[in-house]
Amino acid sequence: MSTEYASSPEESQKVLLQDLLRSHSQLPPRELSSLFTSLTQQLSQCDEELARLGARMRELSLHRGALQEQYAHCRSLLAPVRRLPTEILTQIFALHRDGCESDSVVLWHTNTGFMALYTLAQAPLLALSQVCARWHGIALGTPSLWTKIRLDTALWRTPITTKKAMRLLQSALTRGSYCPLTVLVTNHSGPPSHGPALELLAQHSARWRAATFKCAASDLCHLSSIKGNLPTLETLEVFPTSTDVEPVTLFEVAPRLSSLAIADMGLHVSTPPFAQVHKIQYVELPSTDIRLAVSTMSHLSEANIFSLQFYLDDWTSHRSHNIDLDIPHTSSDVGHLSIELLGQFFRHHCQQALGGIFAGLTLPLLRELTFKSEIYSRFPFVWPQQQFLALCQRSSFHTHLQSLSLFHVHITEAHLLQCLPLLPALINLAIADHERIRGRGVNLTLITDTLLRALTLTSTNPDADLVPRLRTLNLRSRLEFSDTVFLDMILSRVQAGARDRFTCVLGILPHWTEGRRMDDAVIGQLRELAARGDLGLILPGSQ
Repeated sequence: MSTEYASSPEESQKVLLQDLLRSHSQLPPRELSSLFTSLTQQLSQCDEELARLGARMRELSLHRGALQEQYAHCRSLLAPVRRLPTEILTQIFALHRDGCESDSVVLWHTNTGFMALYTLAQAPLLALSQVCARWHGIALGTPSLWTKIRLDTALWRTPITTKKAMRLLQSALTRGSYCPLTVLVTNHSGPPSHGPALELLAQHSARWRAATFKCAASDLCHLSSIKGNLPTLETLEVFPTSTDVEPVTLFEVAPRLSSLAIADMGLHVSTPPFAQVHKIQYVELPSTDIRLAVSTMSHLSEANIFSLQFYLDDWTSHRSHNIDLDIPHTSSDVGHLSIELLGQFFRHHCQQALGGIFAGLTLPLLRELTFKSEIYSRFPFVWPQQQFLALCQRSSFHTHLQSLSLFHVHITEAHLLQCLPLLPALINLAIADHERIRGRGVNLTLITDTLLRALTLTSTNPDADLVPRLRTLNLRSRLEFSDTVFLDMILSRVQAGARDRFTCVLGILPHWTEGRRMDDAVIGQLRELAARGDLGLILPGSQ
C-alpha cells in the first residue's frame, strides 16, 4: 500500500468537498459516482491493511509473551533459592509447616472438620510439593517433615471424613518412614475416637517421641499394643476428659521417658519410676486434687523438676469459706518446684492454699522455687509469710535454695526483708512492683530505696549483708527509687563479684504509664560497666 493511503485524503479533493458542502452545489453525477468509487476502494484498502497489521500485532504480542516467559525462566535460573542445599530447604519447609499450623488455630472454631483434615494432611507441605519437581521430591520424600500426627474428634463425625482421615493417616505414617513421631489425640467432646485409627497409630508406637492424649480415658483401650513398646518415648501428656476406667498401665515401661504431664489425679496412670522422669507436671488440677499431687512429691529426687498447676475457682461461690487442703506432712528431695495458679480466685483463698502447701512440705534439697499466676497482674499470689518462714527453717533453705522467682507474688517490703536473711545461698532473685488492672490486683511498690539499700553490700560488716552470693537480680519496677541508690547497689555487687559477673535485668511493668527516664549520668556509668564486661545489664527500651 502506497504512503498516500496512510496519510490524510488528497488536499484538493478535501477542499473540493468542503466547498461543495458550503455552497450547496452538486457535482455532475458521473464525477460524483467516480469519487464514491475511489473513496470506497481506498477505504477497503485501509481496512485490509489494518487487518494485516492487527494480525501481525497479535502475532508479535504472542511472540513477545513467549519471549518474556523464557526471559523470566532464565532469571529464575539465577534465583538464590535454587542454590540452597536440600538441608536448608528442608528446614525452611519445616518452619513453614509449623508457622501455618500456628496460624490455622483460629480456623478450628469455624470449620473443625476441614481443619482437622487440613492438619492431618500436612496441607502446607502438599502446597510446597507443587512448586517444582525438586520441591516435590523434598516435601514428600523427607521423612523428618512428616513426624507430627494430630487426630481430632472432628475427623470421625461422618463416614466421608473418616475414610479420608484413614487414608491421610496411612500416608503420613508411610512418608515419615522410621523418624520419631509427635502424636496428639484430642477429643474434648463428640463421638469416641475412631478405634481403627488409634490401632493403626499404635502399630508405630516404637517411633513415638512425644505423645499427648486429650481424650476420654476409655479411648486408650485401643492402644493396648503399645505396652512395652515405647523405646523412644520422651514426653508424655495425659489430659483425660473422663476417668471412669481401670488404671492405665500402658506407659509403665518407657525407658527414655523424661517429661510427664498429668491433668487428673482421679486417673491412675502407671509410669516409670519418678527417678527416671526428669520433669513431672500436674496440670489443670481442681483444688481437691492438690493434696494427692503434693503427696507424690515424696518420690522425687534432687534431679526432678516438679510443677503443680491448679485452679481455685471451685471456691469462688464460697467466698466466706476457708480452704483447708489437709496436706499430710511430706518430705521431698525435689530440686526444682514451680507452683502455678490458674483462673480467678479470692485473695484469702490463695493465701490459705499456698500456706497449706508450705505447711505440709519439707524440701531439704530444693534449689529453685518459682510462682506463676495465669492472670497476673489482676490475680497475683498472696504471700503466706509465716508458713514460708517455717518452711525455710524446716527445710534449711539457707544451705541450698539458689533461685527464687516472686514476679507474680504480692509480698511486702517488710516481709521480703524478713525472708532474705534466711536465704544466704540465693544466686538468682526475681521481684516486682505491682499495680491494679481493671479494678483487680494490688498497687504495691516493693522496689524502694529501703530495699535497694538493704541489698547493697558493705565492706565494714560482710556478715550482715543480705544474699551475698546473688549474681542475678531481675526487677520489674515502677521506677519509684532513687537512681543513685540503685547505682550504689549495683556497684557494690560488681565490686564483690571477683569471679562471677553480676547481672541486673531492669524492666518496667507492662501497663505502667507513669514511667520516667533514669538519670543519664547513672545510665552512662552502668553502660560503661557493661561495656567493660564487669556487669550484665538489661534496661528498659525507653532508658
